[in-house]
Amino acid sequence: MPKKKKKSANKIILLYPTPVTGTCYYTWPKLEVKEFPGQGYGVYATERLSAGIAVPILGKVLTKFELDTKLGTAQASHIWEIRSLKPGWPYTTYIDGNPRYKPYKRVGSGGLAIAMMVNEPSRTKPNCIFKRDCLITADTIKAGEQLTAFYDNPRDPNYEATRRLKNYSIAKNRYYKAQDDLKYRQLDKRDFEYNFAKKRDDLMRMFSAHIMALPYLCQALAIKRKQSRKKQKIEKARWEWAVKMAQNMNEWARANAAREEGSCPLMPKTYGGNNRPN
Repeated sequence: MPKKKKKSANKIILLYPTPVTGTCYYTWPKLEVKEFPGQGYGVYATERLSAGIAVPILGKVLTKFELDTKLGTAQASHIWEIRSLKPGWPYTTYIDGNPRYKPYKRVGSGGLAIAMMVNEPSRTKPNCIFKRDCLITADTIKAGEQLTAFYDNPRDPNYEATRRLKNYSIAKNRYYKAQDDLKYRQLDKRDFEYNFAKKRDDLMRMFSAHIMALPYLCQALAIKRKQSRKKQKIEKARWEWAVKMAQNMNEWARANAAREEGSCPLMPKTYGGNNRPN
């Protein structure tokens, strides 16, 4: 008998963004960014998420000058080095998921940089990990629960300086210090789906180009909407003019149209002799 194929439930599956109709922006299925009192903005699940859902890390491709300008500042918290695209990738391997760059629903890069909006837990164990240039859910996440992950490991002193600029620290989180030994049983049972790396790289290349062209796409769309509104306004004015002219014609016709003698209430019903009007 032929071997049964493994179910997709046992695979780490890549999540794709959803285009917003009539715009140049995107949203992500099952995810949203919202503000939590005392913690700022974070990424939350809109429905139950199983372990093994991968969100690609997307953002604006940085030039060498932009990278040097952002390093050492609070904005460096949204910078990510893409390792998977180094062979043959014509640009710098650093991207910026800063929400200030063409944000949509508080997410940078037209809503595509949602992976870089995930917060680090101050005391609890994170429910996501960064792996293969993706944010991957490592545990089951309930609807309404926040997604969290560590952005580095304790051996990297550079990111701690960035945290101080953002006025927070996770140095007291015992999971952070021992993250190399953290176990995620649900995630360990899953394998990456077939051709995962190619799908991820194709997606990252496509949307990197989209993000670079985002200002021009939005501008072109705004011009198109403006032209459409102008056309609708002209058509509306023409229609209102036609309706008004029709109403005026009807009023004139009622006032000036010739009437039959028999339909006039002042006209005698019988004609002849002296009863006929002069």
